[in-house]
Amino acid sequence: MAVAWSKAGVGHASTDVVIRDPVVVTASLPQFLAPGDKAELRLDIANTDGPAGDMNLKVTSSSSVVIDAAEAEQTFNVKPGGKFDLTLPLSGVHPGDGAINIELTSADGLSLQQSVSVPVRPAALPVTTRHPLTIEPNASLKVDGELLAESMLQGSAVSISVTRSAAFDIPALLTSLDRYPYGCA
Repeated sequence: MAVAWSKAGVGHASTDVVIRDPVVVTASLPQFLAPGDKAELRLDIANTDGPAGDMNLKVTSSSSVVIDAAEAEQTFNVKPGGKFDLTLPLSGVHPGDGAINIELTSADGLSLQQSVSVPVRPAALPVTTRHPLTIEPNASLKVDGELLAESMLQGSAVSISVTRSAAFDIPALLTSLDRYPYGCA
């Protein structure tokens, strides 16, 4: 919309404006995956204002999510106003923030990039395991990676608390309050 005015009068005009890429890529994918899950990534490619010709599609992913490499790079021809649909198999590998990068290029220099995320989360909630020990005088305690050998979640942690009373694990209580999801604790 545009508005103009002067001492003698006021005027305005309006028109619709379309803002979009010449080739629109719409990705449909799951909101999240668990390790071992299999799903599909659907790409709908619409040539709205781009030139006709061959387009190269390259889809890459982070280590948490795997896309079939044989189908991840393709060349196809799209006419003006035409559409192309593609479905790629998708698998969750290990917990983490899975990222999928979609790159579309054409011979005339058109280059479009889009990134989407698919978090990969374990099927079970995080678990807290307590191992209360009595430390004898002149005794030693070994803390190493074996304590986390059964943990699937990246970023697992070990917390050690030394106290006279094992009834109250104050560090664990404070950690659970800090991780409370609603932020009101």
